[in-house]
Amino acid sequence: MKIQLIKNDIIPIQGSSQFTVERLLVEGQELVERLKDYLSRFIVGSLDPDLVGAKPDGFINNMIADRFGDFKKRYIVTVNHSEKVVGILIGIPKDNIFHIFSVHVLPDFREKGVASAMLSKCINDIYKDNYNSILIDVHTNNIRAYNLYKKFGFSG
Repeated sequence: MKIQLIKNDIIPIQGSSQFTVERLLVEGQELVERLKDYLSRFIVGSLDPDLVGAKPDGFINNMIADRFGDFKKRYIVTVNHSEKVVGILIGIPKDNIFHIFSVHVLPDFREKGVASAMLSKCINDIYKDNYNSILIDVHTNNIRAYNLYKKFGFSG
């Protein structure tokens, strides 16, 4: 079962990471192709039972159709290691709430700080953009993600 956690007190996150987090700024078909590629690789070994064996096409189509919010205002960051994307975070603002729909890390890079680096960058950017709250989706079976989000001040 999926639940949403919320963070209302948005303050900058201090600290450093060995990983560089970059915005994904491509557009159009190139963006769609990259999202399909990245998400297809990330859901292998996913801890979310809703994603096991799934294809990302429906999720991507729903984003592009603005079903989650204004896709033009999307926020997508990736972490690269040796010229390979190893993590992705996707969020879309709606009203004055920023909603993180997807945080994925390749299995070999889990528990190494990739998700923490992406969350830190996202929270710092959201703070600068004056959003009131951040929502994040997590599956109740994904204890590691749930605990990470709690560590970052999300509550449910």
